[in-house]
Amino acid sequence: MTYDPAPRTRAELDELFGSDDRVTPRRVINLTERIEKKAAEDMPEASELADAQIVNAVERLHENTTSYPQFPWPSLARLTGPMCPEDLLFAMARTGHGKTLFLLNVFDALVSSGHVGLYVGLEQSPMILRSKWACMRVDVAPKLVLATRADERGSPDWVAAMSKVQDDLKWQRTPEIKARAHFSAERTINAAGLKRWTEWAVERGAAFVIVDHIDRVQLAGRRNPFDEISETVRLAKELAVKHRITMLLASQVSRPGDPLEQFIPPALSSMRGAGTKEEEADTVLGIYRPLRATVTDKELKLVRQGLRDKDTVIEPNVMGVMMLKHRLDGRVAGKTVKLEVRHQRIVDLAERDRWTTDGHRPMQLL
Repeated sequence: MTYDPAPRTRAELDELFGSDDRVTPRRVINLTERIEKKAAEDMPEASELADAQIVNAVERLHENTTSYPQFPWPSLARLTGPMCPEDLLFAMARTGHGKTLFLLNVFDALVSSGHVGLYVGLEQSPMILRSKWACMRVDVAPKLVLATRADERGSPDWVAAMSKVQDDLKWQRTPEIKARAHFSAERTINAAGLKRWTEWAVERGAAFVIVDHIDRVQLAGRRNPFDEISETVRLAKELAVKHRITMLLASQVSRPGDPLEQFIPPALSSMRGAGTKEEEADTVLGIYRPLRATVTDKELKLVRQGLRDKDTVIEPNVMGVMMLKHRLDGRVAGKTVKLEVRHQRIVDLAERDRWTTDGHRPMQLL
């Protein structure tokens, strides 16, 4: 039973302690003592508490961890291990470096493998997210169907793309997929809304919840924004623990002071509101666009001066993912996996190009 140590109304006080109208300093002290005594009475017996905890621990040891959700790329899955129940994961990246693309690929893979999940999109509407999900699945550039140019409309490519995307949206309406793939109906939610939607998904069998991205959770405006974000992150962790689900949150990275800094893996400290996120997270992944191995100092200086396109110094169609924190395996921190981006689909690179422990040029060489 949960006991409220601070009843808010006289009726609650009367229910606990009787209806004596004489409120004196001594009576207030007595009430405090009785509140503390009742709270102590509600505490569990030590032996019963230990028994319950140990039984839960043994049951957890014997769970089949291969049935947990996992990242769809073998290289990254080997680095991170499964996404365990109660885990809070962060995927952090700078603007335009592929957070939503990464999350939609994860969502698609988990739903396709039979898991039930919820995608809470706070940047784009469910209509757009479902359309982009369909585009990803059928290898269509979203701009062709969502932002069609005048010379594209009616062309054979446009007609074929529209047909493919609409067919996939029909697939999303099949009973099996409707029961597994959920998108929240609100773009602006606060902490209470996150709790409400998470519980809604859990009632429908969800094993995971994705939030894109946590920094856009609506603030009440009555408190320090940093404190509210911190409280929301703690709530996300508590929801994961309470319901034994995985929470995967995208997080924005602070804007770099140096234009070349965007091409190195983000640091934990560069997450907005980093303190609480770093403390609560079980796993943190840093997503970035890696530099070409052959890039020269001269090319980098030209990019810094705005005289050269930044896309000419990065590895084309490659996404870097660095492990920044792993609560159960600290040895993997700092290791990087490179993934290939084929239009909207993310796939593993060839084995020889996949692994690196230094997937960026040190800043002192730039």
